[in-house]
Amino acid sequence: MDNVVEVNVVDMASPVFTPISRKSDIRTDLKTHAKRRNRIRKKRRAKSISKIISVLQIAIGYILKVLEVKYCREEFNFYNRSVYKLKVLEQKKEEGSIAKLYTDIKFFSVQRYKLKVLEVNRTGTAGELQS
Repeated sequence: MDNVVEVNVVDMASPVFTPISRKSDIRTDLKTHAKRRNRIRKKRRAKSISKIISVLQIAIGYILKVLEVKYCREEFNFYNRSVYKLKVLEQKKEEGSIAKLYTDIKFFSVQRYKLKVLEVNRTGTAGELQS
């Protein structure tokens, strides 16, 4: 007498269909993954911007040093953007020098690769300094 055993074979190559109850979980998983990805992107962007800022700071500092302008720099947040305030303390060169431009600039922010002047004195003109 032959004993017949019934065996269910599951093909591992076939796609696994998830039940409806699991679909909502998958959606939340995808959402959290997207949030994490965006967080990483923001950090990466902030790093590149901070590098640009440091280079620009050195450049501006050097220019002001050459022009014999005493200044200090303050950093604060302006709509979640790092904004720097240049305070010119003392100016040795005469009026009409390039240093005048830097005394007129009050706030500047860095967006991508442009140094954008946010607020300028009445004597100066608003413009963009390219890095």
